[in-house]
Amino acid sequence: MCKINFDVQLLCPDDYSENNGFRSLLKSISEMGFTGIELNCANPLRMDVTTLIEVFAEEGLGIINFASGYTAKNKHLSLTSDDETIRERSCEAVRMWRRHFNGTGIEIILGFIKSDPRYDDKLGADDRLKKSFDEILSDAGGGDTKLVLEATNHYESYVINRVDEAAAFIHDYAAEGHSILPDTYHMNIEEVDMYKPLEEYMQYIHKIHFSDNNRYFPGYGRIDFNEMYLKLRQLKYQGRVGVEGNTKENLIEDLTHFPILIK
Repeated sequence: MCKINFDVQLLCPDDYSENNGFRSLLKSISEMGFTGIELNCANPLRMDVTTLIEVFAEEGLGIINFASGYTAKNKHLSLTSDDETIRERSCEAVRMWRRHFNGTGIEIILGFIKSDPRYDDKLGADDRLKKSFDEILSDAGGGDTKLVLEATNHYESYVINRVDEAAAFIHDYAAEGHSILPDTYHMNIEEVDMYKPLEEYMQYIHKIHFSDNNRYFPGYGRIDFNEMYLKLRQLKYQGRVGVEGNTKENLIEDLTHFPILIK
């Protein structure tokens, strides 16, 4: 069976290159057997991508994704906002991210940015998401940067709550390499069966998030991640798994609770 590679979602400080504590954190993550990072940061456009990749590579880690949630929350971005100014500003942000990461292989996760129920109107949200995707992808400057559409629960988004909804939406874009992202935390809320959607829509899945039912890192809740991992192996899954969650103790301590031996 193919080896599944595991990533950790990590908030990157602006001084990542000179920050010895952060460099030590990267080294510890690598030594635990993780091979990649999902990058969270406040201002991705201010970071030199070449330097960023080199710094992480020196510690044995690749940057696999840009996880846009942290930025989207800070900047109040929503691709389905009924406020056209916000929607257009959000589309422009994603276009700029795609240009910034063009040629690196880093893919952009679109989760929280899809919709913000605190401000958006549910009516017409599906159509606005389709309009936003088409506008973003019409920009040739994004080159080969792929989008990864995350299915998030109905408390956090008006659109794309279940894996089947994500698959139906991405179908028209899959030929260009864009994909969907199931997340065990959101699936625990939205799916009747945690495994059936993975089997039915595996062709659209390049990445899966492991996060426990209480939104902490795996091992602090009741989801059986060993069973989930075995199911992925049975399905001959060849994508990656991203480990994420709210911090309970500290990142390294929380990762030691991860129930799957990955080294």
